[in-house]
Amino acid sequence: MATVVGSLVRALAVLDAASAAVPALGPRLDPVATAHAAHLDVLVGAVPEADVPIADPPRIAARPEAALAAVGRSEQRLLREVRAGCLGAASGDLARVLASVAASTSQHAASLATGAPR
Repeated sequence: MATVVGSLVRALAVLDAASAAVPALGPRLDPVATAHAAHLDVLVGAVPEADVPIADPPRIAARPEAALAAVGRSEQRLLREVRAGCLGAASGDLARVLASVAASTSQHAASLATGAPR
């Protein structure tokens, strides 16, 4: 679960950096960041004594295409980590939560890749 938490923290940092680099992307990226923050809260709440890592802010080019590409790579990495977490989950409840995170991440990544409106 620590790997998934770290991946969520990194994904949020990428989203924040992309929104800062290209503010016009905020409306497309904000729902993704909101979902990731909610998932992070659930996972951290399950193990309250666990330390939440801090991600260094990545550098994102101030071009929409480059920023979206960085977000897309980040979302794919997160999706791989969450899927691996599902397979290694210590309980059915955790596996279900991680499956929900995976479904959400997959949906957001697909909509960002296609430019589908929210």
